Amino acid sequence: MSAADAVSKIKAGADVVQIYTGLIYRGPDLVKQAALAIKNSR
Repeated sequence: MSAADAVSKIKAGADVVQIYTGLIYRGPDLVKQAALAIKNSR
């Protein structure tokens, strides 16, 4: 549902993150937010 959720999943070992539900509630900007958050967390 959020960029922080995506980062926590990646840190827990996920290779991919499903954001379909987040897209419905947060809109397409969530993709950019999640990608930037993951990139900045590494």
